[in-house]
Amino acid sequence: DMAGAIVQSSFTSIWDMLDFQPIYYRLFPKRLFIHQRFDSISKVKSLRMPILLIHGICDRTVPATMSQALFDGITAPKELWLVPDAAHNNVA
Repeated sequence: DMAGAIVQSSFTSIWDMLDFQPIYYRLFPKRLFIHQRFDSISKVKSLRMPILLIHGICDRTVPATMSQALFDGITAPKELWLVPDAAHNNVA
């Protein structure tokens, strides 16, 4: 059993990530080619351990709103750290 988890700069689902990307990715027929959705947003509801989410506010790779959405979906004890002036790879 895990006592808790730390999640850094995570996305809600791979489909949401494709929708966030530039227009040429949004036009990609994702349902035809992507079979694993990495659907974190639907899985967080089942978490029972404490979760710490960390995300840089200036992240242009994965928007911080995705960590906020994950945070909102977690029913277990949780904390969200939005790091000012941090991007995707420099939240520490």
